[in-house]
Amino acid sequence: MTRLDITKATRLLYRRLNLRMVARRADAIDWTCDRTGSSFTFTDTEIAQLIGDDQAEFQGLGGSFEPEPTPDPEDIREADMAAAFRRFEYVEAVRAAALPKRAKIDLFEEVIAAVAARLEDHRVPSSRSVKRWDAKAGDPPNPYRLIDDHSAKGNRTDRITDAQRELIDRMIDHYHLRPTRPSVDSLVAMVRDEVNVCNVALTDDLKMAIPGRRAIESVLHERNPQAVDAARYGQAWAHQKHGAVDRQADPAAPLDRVELDHTRADIFLVSEDDHLPIGRPTIGFAIDRCTRMPLGLYVGFEEPSVLTVMQILKHTILPKTYVAQMVESGEWDLRHRWDAWGTPRTIVLDRARENMGRDLRPSLRELGVRDVIFAAAKQGRQKGAVERHFRTLNRKLLHEQKGTTFSNIGDRGDYDPRKHAVLTLPEFQRHLHRYFVDIYPHSKHAGLRNDIPARVWKEKIHLHPSAPPRPLSEIVHLFTRTERRVVHRDGILLFNMEYVSPELDQVRRSPDFHQSIRSAKQNGGDGKVLVRYDPADISQLWIQLPQSKRYMKVPVSPRWVDYASGKSVWEHAQVMAHHRITTDAAFDPDALAGSRRKLVDETDAAGARLIARRRLRARLDGYGRTSPAGDDASTSPLHSEASKRKHRRQPSPINDNVSRPRPESTTRSTPARVAAAPAGFTSISFDEE
Repeated sequence: MTRLDITKATRLLYRRLNLRMVARRADAIDWTCDRTGSSFTFTDTEIAQLIGDDQAEFQGLGGSFEPEPTPDPEDIREADMAAAFRRFEYVEAVRAAALPKRAKIDLFEEVIAAVAARLEDHRVPSSRSVKRWDAKAGDPPNPYRLIDDHSAKGNRTDRITDAQRELIDRMIDHYHLRPTRPSVDSLVAMVRDEVNVCNVALTDDLKMAIPGRRAIESVLHERNPQAVDAARYGQAWAHQKHGAVDRQADPAAPLDRVELDHTRADIFLVSEDDHLPIGRPTIGFAIDRCTRMPLGLYVGFEEPSVLTVMQILKHTILPKTYVAQMVESGEWDLRHRWDAWGTPRTIVLDRARENMGRDLRPSLRELGVRDVIFAAAKQGRQKGAVERHFRTLNRKLLHEQKGTTFSNIGDRGDYDPRKHAVLTLPEFQRHLHRYFVDIYPHSKHAGLRNDIPARVWKEKIHLHPSAPPRPLSEIVHLFTRTERRVVHRDGILLFNMEYVSPELDQVRRSPDFHQSIRSAKQNGGDGKVLVRYDPADISQLWIQLPQSKRYMKVPVSPRWVDYASGKSVWEHAQVMAHHRITTDAAFDPDALAGSRRKLVDETDAAGARLIARRRLRARLDGYGRTSPAGDDASTSPLHSEASKRKHRRQPSPINDNVSRPRPESTTRSTPARVAAAPAGFTSISFDEE
C-alpha cells in the first residue's frame, strides 16, 4: 500500500470542511474540523480515491499551507465573539506557560485560576475545556476558530412539502384567523381532516402524509404575530400587544392638555337608608397631562352623558373651596387643599355619544376652551394619562375596599361584593377625596420621572398662571344643553312645561327683541331663541337675548315648581313615559307627580334587592347627580328626593373636642413645600405606560 507524505501542516478540504491532521495510525489518518468539531478517519488509499474523484483536495503540501480565511466580524454575533476571545485568553496563557501535554491537572488549574482572576471571570473553565480549546485554536492559534458555529448544527431542511404547506396555510386563513379564536388543537384536527379528504381522490403515490402538530405550529409561527392577533382579537388589541409605543409628548404648561373620561367603578355602594347595595357608581375625572394633577371629579349613578361631562368640567374649572369647608366642619379628615383648578386650553375626549353631540363644543368655546381633541375609536393610548389613572385608582384604592368587584371576574373567586359592600356614597366621596387630595398628588409618579404631581403643579402654575376664575353666576348657564324655542305670550314651552317670568314678558314686548327676530328671519333664521337648560335640574332655563347675546334666567311657571324642582331631564322622561303607558290623563303637575309615585312604587315592588332596580331608584331620586364645586359640597340638586331625605335624616354628631389637622395653606403665587403623605398612608409610586 502506498503511504502518502502528509505532515501536520497539511490541510484536507473535504465537503467544504477544512480538516486538520490529528495523528497517523499505521495506514490510517485521523482528521478533525476546528470549525464544526467533526472527526474523520481515512486510509491513504481512501484519500487518494477522494482526490481522484474531485471530492477532496490538499492544502499545505510540503510544510506550507494557505491559512483559513478570517470571517468578517460583522457577520458574527457580539456575544459569540466575546466568548471566543475569552477562550483565547486561556489558550494563550496555557501556551505561554509551556506546559507539557501530560502535565498534572494542578498545573493547568493554577494557570486557569490566574487568568480567571485577571479577567474577573466568574465562570472558571475546567482544565479539560481549556485543553479542547487549545487543540481547536490550531497552530498558530487563531481566536476565530474558537467561535461557535451554531448555523451548522441541526437538520435545517424543510420537512413539509409544498402541498402540505399550501393546505396548512389555507386552513389557517379560513379557520384559525377568526374572531371566535379557535384553538391550535382545533386547527390541527381540521388540517388532518382536510388531508384525509384530499387523499381520497389521490393515488397512493400522490397521497400527502398527515403533518404533525409541530409542523403545523411551525407554519403558524411563520406568520406575522401582529397580523394573527389582529384577525383574532382586533386591531386595537394587537397594536397594544405588538405595536410600537407612541408616547404622547407632555405639554410645557399646566392646563395645556386635560384628558377626561368615564368608567364604571369596581365597587358596590349601599344606600344610606337601609344599607342595601345600590350598585356600581359611575366615576369620571379629568387629569392634567403636564403635571399629572387631578383636576375634576364626578361620582354618582348617572350614566355617562352630557350631564356627567358638564359636572366634571364644572368641578375642573371652579376653585374647590368646599374641601376646606368640609375639613373645618369635621366631616373630612384631610391635610391638604385641592389647589388644582382652572380652565383647560385643550380637552381630550373619546368618541362617546355624549362627547360628539351638538351641546358640548359650543359650551366649551364659551367657557374659554380653545381646542377639543377627539381620540380615535378604541385608541385609549391617545389619552393615556387618564386611562392609566383608572387602572391605578382601581388597584391602589378600590380593590382594597369592601364591596370591590375587581377588574377581572377571575380575580374575584368566591368573594361576593354585594354581600360585603359597606360604603355609602358620602363615605365613598370622602375616600376618593382623601386619595385625590392627600395621597396621589403627594406620591412619586414615574411619568414625571419620580417627581411629585403637587410639587410640579405648584412650580409650573407659578411660571404659567391660569386665567382668574369667573363667578359661578356668570358661567352656570354654560354647563348645560341647548335647544331652540319660540318665545310665546305664555312663555317658552319645553319638556311639556311652561317657563315664564315678568322679565321675559317684558323682553318679548320690547321693540329691540322684535327687530332682532325679524332680522334673523330675513337672513334665513327660524325666529327662535337659543335656550340652555341644566340636564340635572329642569326647574329653570336660560335664554340668549338675540339683541344683546346676553343670557337671562327664566324659571318654570309657578304651577310646575313643586313637580320640576330637583328633577333631571332623564327622570322627567321616565315619568312622562310611564304616564303615557298607564293613563290617558293630561300632562299636568298633579298627574305627573302621581305617575312618579307609581313608578317609584313599581320599581321598589319589582325587586327591592335587585341591583338594577335599586340603581334605577337611586338615579330617580337624584342620588349623586351633581359634583361638588366651588363652595357647594352637595352631590344632589336642591329639592331632589335625595336632598330632601338628607335633610330629614338625623345628622351624625361631631366631636368638637377632637383636634383635626388644618389644611396646609397653598397658593399659586407663593411656592410652598409639599407635605408628606398623611399618617396611616404610605407613599405610592405610580407607574405610567
